[in-house]
Amino acid sequence: MFAFKLPMRVISELMGVEAAEDTRLRALYDTFFSSVSRADEVRAAMGELFAFFAGVVAEKKRRPGDDLTSALLAATEGGDRLSDEELIGTLLVMIAAGHETTINLMVSAVRGLLTHPDQLALVRSGAASWSAVVEETLRWSPPTTNFLFRYATEDIPTGDVVIKEGDAVMISYGAIGRDEAQHGPTAEEFDITRDAGRHLSFGYGPHVCPGAPLGRLEALVALPALFDRFPDLTLAVPEDQLANTPSILVNSLRELPVRLTAPRD
Repeated sequence: MFAFKLPMRVISELMGVEAAEDTRLRALYDTFFSSVSRADEVRAAMGELFAFFAGVVAEKKRRPGDDLTSALLAATEGGDRLSDEELIGTLLVMIAAGHETTINLMVSAVRGLLTHPDQLALVRSGAASWSAVVEETLRWSPPTTNFLFRYATEDIPTGDVVIKEGDAVMISYGAIGRDEAQHGPTAEEFDITRDAGRHLSFGYGPHVCPGAPLGRLEALVALPALFDRFPDLTLAVPEDQLANTPSILVNSLRELPVRLTAPRD
């Protein structure tokens, strides 16, 4: 729950969604992202999400607030405005991207530190920064496992193979982050002292994630606060008992049980 509450509340508040809806939205997005959800369950979840955000848009039209949804409703460019359907779709994507990936980042960072006490000791001693923890986590265990299919518009030679026109291509952020050609023979290891920032977890160039600064900031606030509050934090189960959420898109654990120890005097 720790990793869920902060990202969901931040993005929801930015978009003008009430806190009482956070748990409901989380359940709907879980159904959408899970690869074991039935097609009818996904359709039902999407229908409920569209209906919910249509209600948010209607409410902001009646009573605009100090939030991004109200700002988008008021925004014009050359006399053009977003249609209600476009705005509903924007809300759906922004809330999804604004909480799911940051949850995964925070959970993976805690997992990495608790299973690598030498790395945790480095950051606690000041020999490494929390920013280094965030960047290494993004490389080692990116919040998004794979990018959705894209299709080649022409034959593309790459290495000793050719991606044929029309072929589906799925990009694996996990594989990119652990490429030994880029990160050396220790690419599989969690090492916060390595060259920071060499990953594509937020995309690149004109397609870089607009929420990257916010995601980084949330992790940089939450992680030191957690370990300051509970300096003796440990995993409550062996690492080999941790299970991933079944999904080809997101990289997340079903849960990360930890043992909290009372703060030292």
